[in-house]
Amino acid sequence: MSKIEHRPPESISQVRHNRPNLGQGFDKNLSGNQLPNTPPFTLSIGAQYSMPLSADWTATARADGYWQGNSFARVFNDKPYDQLHGYSNLNLTLIFTNQDGWQAMAYVKNVFDTTAITGAFLNSDDSALTTNVFTTDPRLFGLRITKSW
Repeated sequence: MSKIEHRPPESISQVRHNRPNLGQGFDKNLSGNQLPNTPPFTLSIGAQYSMPLSADWTATARADGYWQGNSFARVFNDKPYDQLHGYSNLNLTLIFTNQDGWQAMAYVKNVFDTTAITGAFLNSDDSALTTNVFTTDPRLFGLRITKSW
């Protein structure tokens, strides 16, 4: 059986020489790469329609849509790791307003309950190179009643 011997390095330069590329990092040509979180195409569209319900009340229906194409989470543009897939979202709102300042709003955000990864962050190797991801909010139903004077 052989004996394993541990000897501390004699100098800092010896420690650096034992690391890949002398600890200076590696060059990577990033020319032509897309900037992170910048899809080449996005589209936002909204429409609303208002109509009187009575002499005092008005109803307004509104729809807001959003779509974005594929993008990358990091400047390296490594597929498939860095690729963020495009997604779409639809929000709906129904508002009732009266002449006395009352307003009731019912809404649904993310109507189709789409879960899309909108960003990612690669942690350092001291945390095992884990990745944090950011996603769209889940579907949300809401009701808001306000009074203005």
